[in-house]
Amino acid sequence: MKIPPRVCSFLWRLARQCLPTRVNLTTRGIPCDDTCVMCESLAESHMHLFFVCTKAMDCWDRINLGNHIRELLHRANDFTIMLFDFLDRLPSYQQHAAAMLLWSLWKSRNIKLWDSLDTTTASTVSRAKDTLHEWRCMQRARPQPQNQDHITSWKKPPEGVLKCNIDAATFSHNTVTGFGMCFRNFKGQLLMGKSALLQSFGSVLEAEAVAMLDALLTAIAAGYHDVMFETDNKILADAINSSFV
Repeated sequence: MKIPPRVCSFLWRLARQCLPTRVNLTTRGIPCDDTCVMCESLAESHMHLFFVCTKAMDCWDRINLGNHIRELLHRANDFTIMLFDFLDRLPSYQQHAAAMLLWSLWKSRNIKLWDSLDTTTASTVSRAKDTLHEWRCMQRARPQPQNQDHITSWKKPPEGVLKCNIDAATFSHNTVTGFGMCFRNFKGQLLMGKSALLQSFGSVLEAEAVAMLDALLTAIAAGYHDVMFETDNKILADAINSSFV
């Protein structure tokens, strides 16, 4: 399902019935009141909290899925089986809505438990819808991957020659620069690697140039003679290859 990763993680825990419901806590020997946090009447099992509790059913009815749950409850013996049966009978867009509401119900339950604040049915449903909408908007706004035709894999150097790949980046609002390098032989075997953090430079180009210089000094210190140096910074590569350098 195309839903936020945190909701996918929640569903995995839900399907395995390992959420810390009050029934689960008492079963594991943790002394506590097992009454449902939401309705304050029956024992808070997974089945009750998400499918039986009146607070939950009000939410399911609000998104027109309550009848599906009532039908399944008549023959349900196991929460996990019912959960999958419920989701399997829904089209994809309703699966997404159901997954988000399950997550939102748990969030409303925790807000009441820890903050003593009741969440209305409308707010629980709205949170589910709004969170999914915001996540989808963020996915659409992410930069599209580059044309795969322009992506090239690492190329081995000629036999007897080493290749050193260098890269640099800035972190913490451009206050720190990190760079790394690795030396490999013509078989692609890693011979040596190195990374370091420095105070940031004026530009990424300068950081790449310092990384290149460090790579040259490292190669000399290691006794490497025939070495190809490769960087993804075109300006630096052009400058080094230029006859004016």
